[in-house]
Amino acid sequence: MRPPDLTVANFALVFTAVPPIVHCLIGAGRDPWFLPPELRAAFTDRGIAVESMTTGAAVRTYNIVVAEDRRVAALLIAVD
Repeated sequence: MRPPDLTVANFALVFTAVPPIVHCLIGAGRDPWFLPPELRAAFTDRGIAVESMTTGAAVRTYNIVVAEDRRVAALLIAVD
C-alpha cells in the first residue's frame, strides 16, 4: 500500500479503539507525505492527534510516545 491509497476506512480500528487512541503516527515509507484534508479532518473530528512522517521517524517517535505511557497507534508502510 502507498500513502495516497489510504482512506478513512483503513483507520477503523484506530477510530473505534477502547480505550480511545489519542495519537496516531503514519509512517509513509521513505518520503514524507502530507495527509489530505479529509483524512486529517477524520482524526480531528474524533479528537485524535495525527502525524505523518517517514517510517523510520515514525518508529522512533512511536517508541518515545509509548515510553510516555500514552495511547498511540501507528500505521507503518514498509521500506524496501
